[in-house]
Amino acid sequence: MRKALLLVVLLLASCERQFHVKPGQRVEPCFYCKRVQTYRLGEIDGRFGITREQVLEAAEKGTGFWEQVLGRELYAYDPEGEIVIDFVYGQGQMMVNQMKEFGAQIDGLNLRIQNLKRLCEEKKTVVESARARFEAEISDVGPSVGTAPAREAGFEERAAAYKEALGRIKAAQEEVDKAVNEANRLIDESNALVEEFNQLSTRLDTMAAGSFVRGDDKLPRLSVYVCHHPRDLTHTFTHEFGHGLGLPDLMDEGAVMFGRNPRPEYKVPLVLSPSDAALLRAVGL
Repeated sequence: MRKALLLVVLLLASCERQFHVKPGQRVEPCFYCKRVQTYRLGEIDGRFGITREQVLEAAEKGTGFWEQVLGRELYAYDPEGEIVIDFVYGQGQMMVNQMKEFGAQIDGLNLRIQNLKRLCEEKKTVVESARARFEAEISDVGPSVGTAPAREAGFEERAAAYKEALGRIKAAQEEVDKAVNEANRLIDESNALVEEFNQLSTRLDTMAAGSFVRGDDKLPRLSVYVCHHPRDLTHTFTHEFGHGLGLPDLMDEGAVMFGRNPRPEYKVPLVLSPSDAALLRAVGL
């Protein structure tokens, strides 16, 4: 009996360190897990750019994660279900959409920069070719300059060729300089967008991707605030349906129930961490 009591005390102490709960606050058992909870789709704001089919697929994967871990059915889709899934458009998703726009602009700028670099190389080749022709033509004209034969009828044509060669070099060099200046301008523009992109990304790290709340009327509501890509919903739903099982947030970055909004590249694969497993035991699952 004493060993069992000691185990409970140690588990609660671990909860206080790992969970987003106040010291001494109990992690309540999950009373809703005694039966299968049903969910349905509510409002999906079109600015998320996601379909109802994609939402249902992600929700099935999210609930399936916990069902596989616990070995029993926990959730089921029902058009009249109790848990309402809403997509709430706000600052978070607005920032995500802005990041997508920045990303598209950056990709477009980088493509233009690469094209300009190729153009520069082509123009440099033209310059070198013009210089080679100039040297050949000046060597032909040069010996006649200042001598009696220079006044022959062919001299004027050769002098004109000399000027034309110089003109080709100047024009080609101006095109190279123009392309280089445009490339540098685009690089500065791209770097500025990258900086804004990174600032938005940093701010998003502190925002919740979703929430699971049981209101005063006891009707649960699962809200999604941030979705970078439809595949990210699997992690969001897994996390929020975990709240539906009574699981609080964890401070362990490797846990499914980690309380902050991870970057998309950190969201897969989903693996139950030791902290998640301890949390399930704490709520009696």
